[in-house]
Amino acid sequence: MHTLRMTPSKPNQTANFATLFKAKWPPSSAQAHCGEFELPAGPMLVFIEDVTGSGKTESALLLAQRMMVAGKGRGLFVALPTTATANAMYERMAECYRRLFVTDAEPSLALAHGRGSCMKDFVPRSCPRARRRVLFEVRSKPCRRPAPPFFADDRRKALLADVGIGTIDQALLGVLPTKYATLRQLGLASKILIVDEAHAYDAYMSREVERLLTFHAGMGGSAIILSATLPRRMKEQYARAFRGGRHADGVALRCDAYPLVTQIPMRGAITETPLDTREDLKRSVAVTRIQDCDEALERVAEAAGKAPLSLIFATA
Repeated sequence: MHTLRMTPSKPNQTANFATLFKAKWPPSSAQAHCGEFELPAGPMLVFIEDVTGSGKTESALLLAQRMMVAGKGRGLFVALPTTATANAMYERMAECYRRLFVTDAEPSLALAHGRGSCMKDFVPRSCPRARRRVLFEVRSKPCRRPAPPFFADDRRKALLADVGIGTIDQALLGVLPTKYATLRQLGLASKILIVDEAHAYDAYMSREVERLLTFHAGMGGSAIILSATLPRRMKEQYARAFRGGRHADGVALRCDAYPLVTQIPMRGAITETPLDTREDLKRSVAVTRIQDCDEALERVAEAAGKAPLSLIFATA
């Protein structure tokens, strides 16, 4: 008979950017900031806005690890917009998730989406007894099957793992009138919720994300939202929804700087910190103001006349 450990793994108290990611390069401004700013008491919401490829995921994981050490969560769940991005995140997380916890811990990693069965090395398969033990045990050495069958055989139970990766709908089903919604809520209640690519959701999905943040805050959870292009209006809606979970006051954001890290405690002052982006990602765009529509159309016609014929047909 095999047993399954359900007690949460203890977070690594001494982890930092270099040890978490085995990095031989210095952290970006956002990563450095997420590794050092003071965490307020109680649940908190953090927005991390930076350019694509700047390392927002590493910033969020570093911050989530600090939140776990501070007692704001006992694990994390990363929600992404598509199965492809969830699969990619699952592969990335497999390389570093153990370092979020103490050395002798046995943390579990699970994938939660409707096509999880297509992921090699995740789905438990029929195998000899000696091999099946590897499915149940999560060892300190690299393991090609880091999810025990208890978490792997049902998307709802996957949210109970120490580290969960999945599509956003797996979290949203916990706040919709669905069967076993409370099981999903139980899994998320103790987690740091990381919502990636937040700009990818339409009006309906954004409204559901707001409700998710309200429920999550109401259960005492903290959240991190990542985006390269998140409008201030949407940030304010998410922030109001989060604070509304504990009947706290709304928010009014003021800073339009980019990149930007915004810290929203449940109560107290909001902190908006403008940051610098990496030199290799900086771009300059020349902008010219055009006074009327006719001149604008002339510019477009002139540019189209200079463009290669293949480009004109491709954009027509």
